[in-house]
Amino acid sequence: MTLSVANPSPLPAAPPLLQCTTTTSSTAPAAPEGLFPLHTLTADEKHSVQSLQTQTAAIFKSSPLLLTGTPLPGEEQWATSNDTALRYLKACKFNVGKAYTMVLRSLQWRREYRPTEITPKDVEEESRNGKMFWSGFDRAGRPIFNLDASKVKSTDTDRYLKLIVFNLERGVALCPGGVYQLTTVADVSNVTLFNQNPVSVSVQTLSILQAHYPERLGCTVVLDPSWTLWALWAVLSPFIDSGTRSKIYFTNSKKGSGGDKKKTQQQQVEDSHAVGTGGWLDSVDTLIDPSQLAVSMGGSYSYVYDHASYWKEAMKYLWK
Repeated sequence: MTLSVANPSPLPAAPPLLQCTTTTSSTAPAAPEGLFPLHTLTADEKHSVQSLQTQTAAIFKSSPLLLTGTPLPGEEQWATSNDTALRYLKACKFNVGKAYTMVLRSLQWRREYRPTEITPKDVEEESRNGKMFWSGFDRAGRPIFNLDASKVKSTDTDRYLKLIVFNLERGVALCPGGVYQLTTVADVSNVTLFNQNPVSVSVQTLSILQAHYPERLGCTVVLDPSWTLWALWAVLSPFIDSGTRSKIYFTNSKKGSGGDKKKTQQQQVEDSHAVGTGGWLDSVDTLIDPSQLAVSMGGSYSYVYDHASYWKEAMKYLWK
């Protein structure tokens, strides 16, 4: 379902998602019941959920304490929720022992990194060039996180990572009821070796995403990959786990679909790099209605990022 657009001008002040008065509005796409609805789980899987929640609850009552540092408000509720248990179990193929260890490590990381305490003031400067912004919803009702990969290079690595974590933490607030995952659309058409952060920063980003936000990513659509992107992909792909890799899709929005191109030498190289991923899409429309994406991101929505107006509107939803 298409979101209503309150501003009829050719260049609205905000992307379509932020035109809603609330993200649970009837204008949002119909949402699935949940990431992994409990009623769809097998008896063994339900038992695993209960077992993990019981073991996780015991962390906060253990003696000696298993965690160090100052507790975050609401951390026990977060750790024992159905959402957390299901996401971590899914990432660990319902191995309770592995999921428990993963949750414990995330709890310790959260106490040290303090992700819920990152404020807009901490990250606004990093966001000014429009490298990351939220737009509409994909066809599964997941909020869309836009990334212009040609703008990611930062002079402050810590602030850059905080901006990513801030969006991961706060982006969940944009989800309609029953949705727990996010979709990323990354425009890599203008990526060069000179406008990227060091590989070590990308590895840190992947580590945070995979270790502490498992199953938060619904899918990633990579627009217009170039030779430079494939060179970077060859370096980074060993750090991407199979679960994350399977959710990455590629499409050529400006050159015609991957399915339409002849099997040139370049296409053969691209196909070899895409092994283990979600593969090639004929167009982004397969997963996302074009009205939910800016033209610059392969959609049809006439929107140009303006930091002042975007930040003002976005913080109404991301910072409550």
